[in-house]
Amino acid sequence: MESGLFGRKTGAGLYDYGDASSPVSDKGRPGGASLPKAVHLAPSANTRFPWIAERLAAAGVAVTATPCSEGCGLNLVAPVGCDATETATSLGLPLGNAVAFDPVIPTPGEVTLMATIATRPKAVAAAAKALSTEGSAVSVIEDSPGYAVQRVIATIVNIACEIAQQRIAAPGDIDIAVGLGLNYPQGPLALGDHHGPTLILEILDALHARTGDPSFRASLWLRHRAEAGLSPPHTAGSPLPAENTPAEQETA
Repeated sequence: MESGLFGRKTGAGLYDYGDASSPVSDKGRPGGASLPKAVHLAPSANTRFPWIAERLAAAGVAVTATPCSEGCGLNLVAPVGCDATETATSLGLPLGNAVAFDPVIPTPGEVTLMATIATRPKAVAAAAKALSTEGSAVSVIEDSPGYAVQRVIATIVNIACEIAQQRIAAPGDIDIAVGLGLNYPQGPLALGDHHGPTLILEILDALHARTGDPSFRASLWLRHRAEAGLSPPHTAGSPLPAENTPAEQETA
């Protein structure tokens, strides 16, 4: 609103309506920034999410194994359930050129970046330039545990797992009800199966540890499945969870 970007009525907003196929960042156009001299990917990010290195290579950005000092490059981190400041400081990275990207939902058309409390605007713009592909949108959000998408997805899955844990409904019925009632493209348990219970549990545990918010306490039903390497059952006809004895329900 401060920039007068009101969408179609002014010709620009989240999208540039002169060319509707070219989304723009909510912090400005990454096209106006310069590519970073080098980018350091946190080791865990490079190992777990190789697509980000591929995107940087496609942009012609050099990736280094050595952390970059301020003014000499960019440090990219990939928090899962954590925030950018916590992740960068735990790795001993300078905050001025540290930028986080959301690795959980990698899509060609969207990249979500998150700055630490001390990241310079120039570093954010350089990260947007390096990670945006032709026609892709780059969203920049304030430092927040679990970004937005991670937090929302993990919470939706966790609530469905707790419904199953308390034997309120069978797993298959939960997904059918949510699909019909809320028009979700996937039921919450199918969504948990898609991303994997281990990742969902990792997000929830990190959120709970960072915020202390009890709403992020992982359902025991989810935790059991993550520990056992099992996906949540979510097809029609899935029975009520047999392991949920009355004593276990009371404990949960």
